[in-house]
Amino acid sequence: MTPARLVALLIAVLAALVTAPAATAGPPGKWTRITDYNSEEQESALARTPDGTLHVFWGGSGRGISEGFHRLVNSQINPDGTKPAGFGFAYAFDYPKAEDGGAAHNNFALVRSGQGLRAFFTGVYPNHPLNGVLATATSNDGVTWSGAVAVSASSNVYPAVGLGAAVLPNGTPITVWGDYEPGNAAYHFGLNPNEADVPFGEQDGVVSGPNVAIDAVTGQAVLAWNDIEEGTVWAASLFSPNDPVPVPFADAPDGTERVALTGRIPGRAGSGISGGGVYLGYLRGTNVLLSRPAVWRVGSDSAMTLSSMKGARFMGVTAAPNGRIWAFWARTSPSRRIYATRSNTNATAFGPISTHSLPEGAFKIYSLEGEGSLGPLDLLALVETSHDDEDLGNWHQQIRPRLKLDATVQGRGAAFKVLDAGQPVNNAKVLVAGKSGFTDEKGRVTFRGLPEGTHRAKAKKSGYERAERNIKVEGR
Repeated sequence: MTPARLVALLIAVLAALVTAPAATAGPPGKWTRITDYNSEEQESALARTPDGTLHVFWGGSGRGISEGFHRLVNSQINPDGTKPAGFGFAYAFDYPKAEDGGAAHNNFALVRSGQGLRAFFTGVYPNHPLNGVLATATSNDGVTWSGAVAVSASSNVYPAVGLGAAVLPNGTPITVWGDYEPGNAAYHFGLNPNEADVPFGEQDGVVSGPNVAIDAVTGQAVLAWNDIEEGTVWAASLFSPNDPVPVPFADAPDGTERVALTGRIPGRAGSGISGGGVYLGYLRGTNVLLSRPAVWRVGSDSAMTLSSMKGARFMGVTAAPNGRIWAFWARTSPSRRIYATRSNTNATAFGPISTHSLPEGAFKIYSLEGEGSLGPLDLLALVETSHDDEDLGNWHQQIRPRLKLDATVQGRGAAFKVLDAGQPVNNAKVLVAGKSGFTDEKGRVTFRGLPEGTHRAKAKKSGYERAERNIKVEGR
């Protein structure tokens, strides 16, 4: 290369380094903080707009917020898991804190509304126009929001007990809230505060962490809630809320958590994937310290237990493309880890479980939220870290499903099969003993003439966490 061409190449490289946007977040495998310091949030709410941006709605009174005020905030995550260029905290609303101890907003619901977003929230502010009233606001971009207006007819919406929302196929929103006072839990159709709220749950029961989800095929709405008096989790059709059914062996409900509930995303036309049903994630067992993660299709005879590991917490489920479902949970003792797994397209079986550490410095976890409609799982963990003034906030990581690699060795040959939750994976690359090949439509690839000995085989494909296993070749 001539000196002139070398100089030109160096100039081009330097120009690219100057103009290329810096990577600001870490998908997959890296935690990135996406809510402000000292955020006094209990739960965040997630929704994805049609452009693929994931919006995180949360509340806090941390830096940049005037003393005596509480703020509702929207943060954003790109489809690839990075933060948008020039990312900042998009402040939505400010409300004065009550001087006599009124509670801040700490539970929210966020849904897609047309091409934008609709948020639902409330608070306990004496002498405030929205005191104890379910309110809503809309935004086209998650940054600029309309003013808050009342939705519910009741003035007894208590946010600390949980709030959920969903949208019917005709665009009508449904909101649901719990209450520590028996008989005050209710749901509301639409946005007209003059329409009556509909009570649900036992008249003498305490409803906490309610949620609502829609069956994408039938359009049926399903309610679910924790009954901490009875010590169970209930689910019911929205059109017969007083005839609920208990979730199988859900005898240790976590009253601090919103019930994990999701519909499915149907497959493309002609795919044979209906996307029907509503699925509920919960802790199966009689003691929260000994419980196991499970997923139940509402109304079916049995549930799927995802792991034999006891001590699960913060169970979550979210829909993925083509009828799949993500399930995720944490374990706080003896090890602090987060686990995730994705189902097959029929939502009848789940793939290998991936394990993830908490963000660096985190010593306590409070909740998990997830969104998987683009394929990977965008996971948020609300954790407390050891930093002096920066101790509570949501951290994000994008998680990919794990492949499974099966192998059969015969003589000097080995036949491999690559699976995704039991279903074959086409065009996955398999490497073993210096050889490589790609799977066919049945997920299979075969190698011959392998050297004797133990070899580490690997399977990988874009969009997946790779699988590995050892094989032993002994034949001639």
